Amino acid sequence: MEKIVVVDGHNLLFRMYYGIPASILNREGREIKGLVGFLGSLKKLAEQIKAKKLGAAEKEIKAAEKEVAAENERGKLDAEKRAKEGEK
Repeated sequence: MEKIVVVDGHNLLFRMYYGIPASILNREGREIKGLVGFLGSLKKLAEQIKAKKLGAAEKEIKAAEKEVAAENERGKLDAEKRAKEGEK
């Protein structure tokens, strides 16, 4: 079964920004430690659970869950349609 992970993007970015004590600056001198931590956390999560799809939501989690469920349903319907066409 394909694993899909949805992360609360706002929360994770906030935690990474305030949780990393050292400053990380880009070439222009702008603070990027939150972004570096955010992307590193997503990469580590994807590697640990071997996820095929990974998304970060900025909406309420319930709304994101509904969208994922709808996408899964569309995928199932497409697969069924392809299987029926293959039988013909």
